[in-house]
Amino acid sequence: MLDVDVRRVLDGASIAHLATVLPDGSPHSTPIYVGAHGERIVFFTGPGVRKARNLTVGVG
Repeated sequence: MLDVDVRRVLDGASIAHLATVLPDGSPHSTPIYVGAHGERIVFFTGPGVRKARNLTVGVG
């Protein structure tokens, strides 16, 4: 269950930064909109966007 304070932040206009690592090992940080979907914290991106590709490296 999400903490009440976390839920309050996510129910407003929430911007965060997602930091991942590029293939060359350098950092990649990008602003994202975050929210709650049920009890999950979610953010929006497309499948071909760098941040999404960085998150899937080594998965599967």
